[in-house]
Amino acid sequence: MQNTNSPEGNIRHLVYLIENGILNLPEGQEQMSWLVDFSGFSLNTNVSVKTARDIIYILQNHYPERLAVAFLYNPPRIFQAFWKAVKYFLDPKTFQKVKFVYPKVKKV
Repeated sequence: MQNTNSPEGNIRHLVYLIENGILNLPEGQEQMSWLVDFSGFSLNTNVSVKTARDIIYILQNHYPERLAVAFLYNPPRIFQAFWKAVKYFLDPKTFQKVKFVYPKVKKV
């Protein structure tokens, strides 16, 4: 997402990215893969529950079946608990498309 404190700005930026991605899909391809990098993300820049619901609504109702898979790279661990709670509001197929990925910790 864009680095802004405005929920509306973040949502507009997300829609712009999705629309741009759709325009650039090869002919015959309908779905996209997302990589969301949380490196440098802080819980101090949290997203409100309302904004999260608005984003889910937009994605499910305006872009159904556009997501092939989403990789969430290095999200805060609390996101996994949040995601388990959110699954009750999502289509089960959509829930299965989101993967949490964490970097391997190097042994010293």
